[in-house]
Amino acid sequence: IRHAAKLMLEHKIGGLPVMDQGKLVGIITESDIFRVLVQESEIDLRAEYFKIEQATGG
Repeated sequence: IRHAAKLMLEHKIGGLPVMDQGKLVGIITESDIFRVLVQESEIDLRAEYFKIEQATGG
């Protein structure tokens, strides 16, 4: 998840393909990453959302 998030920030994209043995099996999006962050930590959602928006230019 961290690697995907870093790639998305570096390349200013909102999603990445998920591949398995050369076949597309899904897509990971900013929303997916945000959901994992919220589930795994006790955070102030408004502050984190603002940080993500600032980082992605959204």
